[in-house]
Amino acid sequence: MAWGGLCRRRWLLAGLALLCFLLPLGAGRAAEFLLSQGVDFHGATLAVTAPEGDGTPRLLEGCMGEMEDIKQYCRFLAMEEDAALNALKAGG
Repeated sequence: MAWGGLCRRRWLLAGLALLCFLLPLGAGRAAEFLLSQGVDFHGATLAVTAPEGDGTPRLLEGCMGEMEDIKQYCRFLAMEEDAALNALKAGG
């Protein structure tokens, strides 16, 4: 019934379609503006650890560090467990 009413009032249907297309653009830009005020994001550092003798952390550090999309937001560091825990406690 509601759809039939919209179809009979073409200007209302056109306005609703226009609103559906323009609202996300305006809301996205407004949200970006509001959320980026005073924020300086340098990315996250992720420490990768494994049992002694395991080469997985170095492999991940190399592979993930080469990916452009990931490199923009974070970096991976292969670390021993004790060093990683100390860095976490120190805030770095």
